[in-house]
Amino acid sequence: MVLNMFGSKHSILVVFLWIFSGGLFAQQYDFQSFGSGNGLPVDGVYDIEEDHLGRLLIGTEGGGLVRWDGNRFEIWDQRSHGLEDIVRCIYPQSKDSIWIGTVSSGLWLLQGDSILDVGIEALRGKEIRKVISMEDQLFIATKESGLYCLKDGEVELLAEGITLRDLIIDSENQLWMASDDGIFQWKQEQLFAPSDSLSQQQCITLFEDDYGRLWAGLQRGAIYRDDLGWHSVDIPELSDQRIKSIASDIHGDLWFGTRHGLIEVVEDGGQIQRYSYSTENGLTNDRIRDLHLSSYGTLWIGTYFGGIEQLMSQSIARYDDVPGFPDDAILSMLAVNQELLIATSDGKLILHDSFGTVTEIATLDNPIVDLTLAANENAVIATNELGERLLLTLSDRNLLPLGRSQSEAISAHISGGKLIEVGKRTIRFINRQLNTWDVACDEFTSFSANDTSCFIGTTCGLFTFPLIDGKLILPENVEEILPISGSENVSVRCMKEDSSGQLWVGSAAQGLYSYRDGKWIHQSNRYLSDLRIRSITFDSYENLWLVTAAGIDYLELAPGQEIILDYEHYGAKDGFEAQVLNLACTGEGIWVGTTRGIIHFDPEQAFTNPTPPGLILDQLRIDYEPLLDEAQNVIFLPLEPSLAHDQNHVTFYFRGVDLASEEPLSFQCKLEGLEEQWVDLGSIGSHTYPELPPGDFTFLVRAQNKDGKWNESPLTYTFSIQSPWYLEPWFILLVLAVLIATTYSFVQFRLRQLKKANEKLEAQVQERTAEVREEKEKSERLLLNILPKETAEELKEKGRAETRIYKNASVLFSDLKGFTQLTEKVDAPELVGLLDEAFKAFDRCCDRFDVEKIKTIGDAYMCATGIPKEDPEHAIKMVHFAQAMLVEMDAINARNIEKGLPSCEIRIGIHSGPLIAGVVGEKKFAYDIWGDTVNIAARMESSGEPSRINLSDSTFILVKNEVHCVPRGKVVAKNKGELEMYFVENNGE
Repeated sequence: MVLNMFGSKHSILVVFLWIFSGGLFAQQYDFQSFGSGNGLPVDGVYDIEEDHLGRLLIGTEGGGLVRWDGNRFEIWDQRSHGLEDIVRCIYPQSKDSIWIGTVSSGLWLLQGDSILDVGIEALRGKEIRKVISMEDQLFIATKESGLYCLKDGEVELLAEGITLRDLIIDSENQLWMASDDGIFQWKQEQLFAPSDSLSQQQCITLFEDDYGRLWAGLQRGAIYRDDLGWHSVDIPELSDQRIKSIASDIHGDLWFGTRHGLIEVVEDGGQIQRYSYSTENGLTNDRIRDLHLSSYGTLWIGTYFGGIEQLMSQSIARYDDVPGFPDDAILSMLAVNQELLIATSDGKLILHDSFGTVTEIATLDNPIVDLTLAANENAVIATNELGERLLLTLSDRNLLPLGRSQSEAISAHISGGKLIEVGKRTIRFINRQLNTWDVACDEFTSFSANDTSCFIGTTCGLFTFPLIDGKLILPENVEEILPISGSENVSVRCMKEDSSGQLWVGSAAQGLYSYRDGKWIHQSNRYLSDLRIRSITFDSYENLWLVTAAGIDYLELAPGQEIILDYEHYGAKDGFEAQVLNLACTGEGIWVGTTRGIIHFDPEQAFTNPTPPGLILDQLRIDYEPLLDEAQNVIFLPLEPSLAHDQNHVTFYFRGVDLASEEPLSFQCKLEGLEEQWVDLGSIGSHTYPELPPGDFTFLVRAQNKDGKWNESPLTYTFSIQSPWYLEPWFILLVLAVLIATTYSFVQFRLRQLKKANEKLEAQVQERTAEVREEKEKSERLLLNILPKETAEELKEKGRAETRIYKNASVLFSDLKGFTQLTEKVDAPELVGLLDEAFKAFDRCCDRFDVEKIKTIGDAYMCATGIPKEDPEHAIKMVHFAQAMLVEMDAINARNIEKGLPSCEIRIGIHSGPLIAGVVGEKKFAYDIWGDTVNIAARMESSGEPSRINLSDSTFILVKNEVHCVPRGKVVAKNKGELEMYFVENNGE
């Protein structure tokens, strides 16, 4: 976003940044265009607004007023409704009042689907440029005739003889006017002329940003106003432009609409960057008239001759039209030393360096190219399928032909300064050649090597061998060459080793695996969009990025790289229409290679629609026939109709409004009076109720957008079905009277018999009641052992437990040092007994210090204070609990040493802050907590030391007067940067 570096005291810095931050960039965002070829009556657009349902309101030059809901264009013009065809401005004042300003026919009002001529004679023949309201006054800006005010049905001329172009009411409730004579202010019922020389220029448009600064687009350039007054905007690209409209996007970045396209202004790390958009890289027309940030978070652009355009997402920037970048398939990419190497399907080898320069290094005769990074990170080997190879040294950009390999090559590697050639059926090491028949597999698929070993992926599993200075060490007996246990039936596609020595393996059709310390683990398939993994990459935080057959998967890893904390999928719905082939991570972000060129992806800019869809009920049909207004012979929707008993086959037709995405909406409906649960309809916009019984009903429908946002208030429609005569009350009473008289004697007889049976049954009931009461007490005790008392009570009362947000709580993580190694030395029963003894001791400490145990994961113990009841002493109780844990662990270790068993040291981390707590799942209820506080607490534990209590800064502040702590200074925590940490002294005393 553009920060307040535009203030006057920073103006020299601004000029410097604009001069030295580079020229206008030409990456291409996703613009979606709508013009006369898509249903818009004309291509000239004056104004864009939206109504309460999120439908777009478009004022056109020659096509009247247009309302668009994403499916259909509704038009009010001279021919159909008498409205003038040139609509200059639109102002949605309320749900039922949308003001329309025209060029010559005055002011109009749109209410629902009806448009009315307001009939204000004083405005006839006036060109209305802007309409805006403040309190009970409607201000109307006109060309040449000045400013009018409409109040209580009366019109008053406030300022005469000035040509106004725009009005704005700022955050301080002050009215500003843009005019040909400068910028005026209406304050205390008086018009104040511009006094500053900057504000005396011809002004076209006004806009207030998120920081309360007032921006003015001028005939030439732009200015802005803050607490210190008016300032020039020293932007060379804007100084000569006629600024027709200004807006900001959801990130706070400014957009300027000019006669030569769009200019986006972004502040990033103290530097100002500019991006230009024109017909050369996405727009349909360069002459911009209006910009509008919708409630969905997307930016709409109105043009002179190109209709309207929507900026769908800023997370994806396309480079297929940028000079130097390829526009064909990207077969391979490699990031090294913050530089990007690209191999294309036409055989080009391209380098994008850290300065943003794109250079074509070489063109191979055969276009099938693969790139492999050498161990010294200064050399890249390009190899085609025929085995032709080039060696590129990155320090001097020197290209050296290596000659042709003797085998059909997959890639090449450097180990110990020597070349290792990897082919589909042979791998040539320094000392020998390894063949597919040596490992009894059809084909080699991938290769990875470190200083001591190499890993070879095949169609029948993963193999590993010792590697010394590039020399392969094999067992003397070839029959002893076997794949890693568990990988025998896995077809390996790709692999990547992380900094901890763990190998991540992608398979051809079975998902993701990991291998470390002899353990082959199949990761859960729920993290993946597709089980066919094509490549694996790590970002700067060593989180996983996978290319699958369905797009891109992001996996956030916990410290130690063993646990997947979070995941996200990116595919066609996020803008990756072309097939993703590979990706690479550099200091500039994520670069994605597709079948149609390069895409730069910034997941932090990924668009999430915060606004639920609008809903429109179109029709109510009886036996699939629409209700008609017989007088006008048009379909209509009656208000609260009462239908005959044989009109009980009812179908509702509805649609949602979500202009932020082309993805279909999801619908749910419910008929109150008949249904208690919502019915899932998928993307179907209709629902039928056959053979409805008599009664009063309310039909409810709600919609969900692609980001999971549901309507908080569903659309409702009330109607009733009448009863037939034989269900009328008088007839029913008559039948009941006859039945009562007929059955009275029979009932008396049966009562005598039932009395005896009841006495016997009552005895049995009392016996069963006692048994049920006993079982209920057992169930309640078991439930209280699983969930907090308050949560258990809520679950029993409501059948569910509400998720709660706690503003301040403390979270503790602990684990046992060396537990993984202990599993190799201690028998399973003894190991489980050790854990059971420790966790039971910790559970007893929980009761002493009002600590809520959350869960255990392996040897890790997780608990919290301040939940489910808020406790101002949560931090100090948690520290005392941690000290008690150390005491208990010392006692357990002492007993184990006496028994000849090994001891374990515990590492504890505590962090305090806000969190979310609640019950998850429908079966085997689990009380859990979430939030950044939990993640930071985990990092406190992983950044601590054995037998020590590591506190975050927020916890230290809460306990520093009660517990003596030793500051550690700032310590690097994964994905969190440097954090202040403290050790508690006298941990276990």
